[in-house]
Amino acid sequence: MHLVFILISILFLGLIWGLLGGYLYRKPWLIAVLGILVGVIGSYMSSVFLEYEKIPELIRLFPDIMNGKDAVSVLISSISGSLFASAIILQAQNIHNRDVADANKEIELARDLFELFKKNDNHLKKTAKNISTEEFWVQYNIIRAQEFRAITKILNAEEKRNKLQP
Repeated sequence: MHLVFILISILFLGLIWGLLGGYLYRKPWLIAVLGILVGVIGSYMSSVFLEYEKIPELIRLFPDIMNGKDAVSVLISSISGSLFASAIILQAQNIHNRDVADANKEIELARDLFELFKKNDNHLKKTAKNISTEEFWVQYNIIRAQEFRAITKILNAEEKRNKLQP
């Protein structure tokens, strides 16, 4: 019985290790489902050991059957809990990476917007001879306000990104 338990445990751990080494290692919800599956299988194995305890011939042949039940219960509980913890941590990492990527996009968009306003400023300087002084100052103030808003967006986005990074 001990040999069967050891073989089942090694096979089960090998299966989990193989699954986590490939497709599942970046899918938190699949890891959580695998944790539930491991918990259900562990509950079933523990209930099987409970049924075996009721058979006097098995208790006589395998006096340590209670230890087997406890070992299975502890092992399966720890595996299931570890899978849930891994899924939670992986989900948190995915959310963090997505937030950092969003902050970087926001910075890039704000910088592009600032460059556009700088081009408008250069264009205004080139065409200043063709417009009235009053018109020039109105457009100049509009462009400066847009540049100021773009710089503010850049600074806010960089602050947001810096808060996200350790």
